[in-house]
Amino acid sequence: MSSKIAVCIGQSGKLCLCRVHGSSKMMTTMEATKEVELL
Repeated sequence: MSSKIAVCIGQSGKLCLCRVHGSSKMMTTMEATKEVELL
């Protein structure tokens, strides 16, 4: 289980950290925001 942390730029212009599982799965802005709230 290796998860990478990526920095995503939301539509509002805010920087958010999103977890990327694998190498091809990316998270949407809303999901990334949820990840930040969970951190």
